[in-house]
Amino acid sequence: MNRKQKPPINQNPQQTRSQPQQQQVVATQIFQSALPPPEVLKGFDAIVPGTALRLINLAEQESIHRRLIEQQSLDANITAQNKQLLIKAFVLNKSSKAS
Repeated sequence: MNRKQKPPINQNPQQTRSQPQQQQVVATQIFQSALPPPEVLKGFDAIVPGTALRLINLAEQESIHRRLIEQQSLDANITAQNKQLLIKAFVLNKSSKAS
């Protein structure tokens, strides 16, 4: 049995062998941190001098702000729970005296 070979799916049938094919390569870096890796910071600094220091300062400010907001949230929760305990104690005290 003779089978005809089909051209690869991604090859343009009108393209001749003498024409170069173009390829596009896309690279993606993903990091989960307040700051990119040092190599990326160096690259930013090479394009715009001082960018690395600005990004580090921004990350420090964001960290301070986040901790402040978290502390305020914790304080508000503690205050609310203390008020609830006082209200429950008052209601239980009043109901025990009424009976």
